[in-house]
Amino acid sequence: MRRAVVLVTLVVLLSGCSVFGGTSQSGDATDSPVVSPAPVPTEPPTQSTATDRPGTCLVPPPATPGPSSASTPAEPVALPSVGDVVNGSALVDLHARALATQRFHLRIENGSEVWAMPDLAAFTYQGFELGLKTSRAYAAGGTLYTLDLSRDDRRVVRRPYEVGSPTNERLRATLTGRTWLADRLGRYNYSVVDTRIWNGVEVRVLRDTLDQRLLLGPESPYDGLLDVKSTVYVDRRGIVRRVRHVRNLEIQVGIGEYENVTQVRTMAVPSVGSTRVFRPAEFCVRDPDSVTVTTPTDRSTPRDLSPTPTGTTVTRTAVTGATPTATGPTDTDASGPTASNGTRIATDGLRAPTG
Repeated sequence: MRRAVVLVTLVVLLSGCSVFGGTSQSGDATDSPVVSPAPVPTEPPTQSTATDRPGTCLVPPPATPGPSSASTPAEPVALPSVGDVVNGSALVDLHARALATQRFHLRIENGSEVWAMPDLAAFTYQGFELGLKTSRAYAAGGTLYTLDLSRDDRRVVRRPYEVGSPTNERLRATLTGRTWLADRLGRYNYSVVDTRIWNGVEVRVLRDTLDQRLLLGPESPYDGLLDVKSTVYVDRRGIVRRVRHVRNLEIQVGIGEYENVTQVRTMAVPSVGSTRVFRPAEFCVRDPDSVTVTTPTDRSTPRDLSPTPTGTTVTRTAVTGATPTATGPTDTDASGPTASNGTRIATDGLRAPTG
């Protein structure tokens, strides 16, 4: 019996078959994978150095946020309205107050974004559309860091930052989108036309109540007509979750010659309650010596991060003319200024056509 076993074994080995599988000498694959020996390293592994990493970070990482306490109210909050007409300026105020208490992610048009903790105690900002005098800002651990590329070198400016400070109050108006919204929605009245689900959230759909085109007023650099189509989504908390603001202008470019221009502006708040702040990659560099890190002193003039003035004055005056006007408890003058010929002029240099 032993001789038979040995003979069978010799036959198998001589035929080129492997009991461990793999590929036979004929090149046909077998059911089991080929087991290859691991290569033996010729040199001991080296430790990672600073130059091997993506960069040296000049700012600390953000703190780990606690669990989200955001809850959706059982009933939607009341919108600031008189009858069925919602005042745009008061709606913007409601949005800013509600959003500032939450963790949120806000996105403006071409990539400008904000990730923030409640009360803007910590945040990450990148972009240009919000009008800040920096393309990158980051607040964490009681310090505000901004990236300054206005000179030939790269500078990181750090300054104390805390909730309730003047800087915090200015940035709250900007980073919640309040200033952006006021420039677009604050001049008009709205009405609720629908309720739908957007991004998994129940929202009320509002549209502007303008029913005629407006004349471009003396403050406008152009002569012509303006038609506005503005759609706003508002969630149960009163937060504006999405805006699509379309301006169709018919601009006079010559005697009897007109040019049509369409401007589309959008804003969205895709996340409320579950956002996390992160450290921007621009604050991590391969060569820390190439970056100047400065801390303004009391004698130096602090760099104001407020938005650059646009020259447009936004008041609580609603657009008048053929459009119903909602005064609301926060409005001080709903009649609007009047031209010498008696035509009502809107606060953004627009006026209702006379004919």
